[in-house]
Amino acid sequence: MQWNLICDQAYKVDLVQSVLMVGSLTGALIFGALADIYGRRKIWYITLSSLVVFGFASSFAPNYRIYLALRFLTGVFVGGEILSAFVLATELIGPSYRGFVGIMVQCFFTAGLLILPIMSYLIRDWRTLSVVLSLPGSVFVLFFRWVCNECLTIIFNGAINM
Repeated sequence: MQWNLICDQAYKVDLVQSVLMVGSLTGALIFGALADIYGRRKIWYITLSSLVVFGFASSFAPNYRIYLALRFLTGVFVGGEILSAFVLATELIGPSYRGFVGIMVQCFFTAGLLILPIMSYLIRDWRTLSVVLSLPGSVFVLFFRWVCNECLTIIFNGAINM
């Protein structure tokens, strides 16, 4: 109902998802190349931080056009973040475990998709839902250095003990 997206304007609801996916493709192309040049961890942090910023910003969009632009930018950083995170996760693991780790990364993504309808049912306002869904990423951004150092220590200690 907001922004009058009913009747002959209903196509604009689906257009938002299409624009997000075009942004994701664009981000994967851009940030995939940048990750090879500047390092995956740095690009992953930049894309995750930007994803949180644009996720929050889209919650407060005053009109449809700004919302559409913010969703495109969110998509750009989603594409870069997913690609960088996946490659980081599989590069740190030996070749014999890469397939398993790649599947586990996708399992967490799927778990998030399964939680989304529950959250949507409990939080009916789309702006509040968008803010709530951006919160976990913002916490991770704040504790990035500590989390990464702990994860790398666990991974490398586990690799040494094998």
